[in-house]
This record gives sequence, structure tokens and C-alpha cells, in this order.
Amino acid sequence: MNYLATNQTCCYDERGAKIPCRQSGQDGEFTVGIQQPGSRFNLNYNIIIDRLTGLQWPVKADTIEFPLT
Repeated sequence: MNYLATNQTCCYDERGAKIPCRQSGQDGEFTVGIQQPGSRFNLNYNIIIDRLTGLQWPVKADTIEFPLT
């Protein structure tokens, strides 16, 4: 399974105070995952493509027409 990177660089305790990341198990310690591409959204004719997740949806969704063509 691929995970999206959170870009978290710091770690925090349960009160929200900044703590050292070493052995915290938080995202800031590992900084792993798929990095967001430079331009996340791409308009391809009438379809918007999210280059990070691969999801696609129409620019203009006709809520009366189902399923969408």
C-alpha cells in the first residue's frame, strides 16, 4: 500500500508541545511516503486529474444526469 507523505517535520506530545522526533513513532521521525508532485491538479479537457491520488472528476457535474457520461 502506498501512503501519501504528510510533510510533517516536527513531533509533538499530547498537549501539543514540540518534542524530539527520535523514537516517537510520529510522521516527523520517518518522513516517508509519496511526495506531492509540483502541480497536483491537471485539467485535461473536461476532466480534472489529481496527480497525487490518481482520482479524476468532471469539471461540470450535471447532478440530474446519473451516471455521469
